[in-house]
Amino acid sequence: ALWFAARNGFTDAITFDMGGTSTDVAIAPGLSPRMVAEITVDGLPVRGARVDLVTVGAGGGSLAARDPGGFLAVG
Repeated sequence: ALWFAARNGFTDAITFDMGGTSTDVAIAPGLSPRMVAEITVDGLPVRGARVDLVTVGAGGGSLAARDPGGFLAVG
């Protein structure tokens, strides 16, 4: 996303990646993604450099149905 933004003359960017089950959004002022040293996963701290992004549990392509056994199938 940042490569395309730079190639098209933008100096700041907001990235948007929609998958089947979630959407990831990040900002990159000056075309430099914000980095964080720690995140929280299920209430537990996880240390390690990564891009600061927000995930929303709402994708665009998931199909949900009941399988023959009555269980929910998503994919």
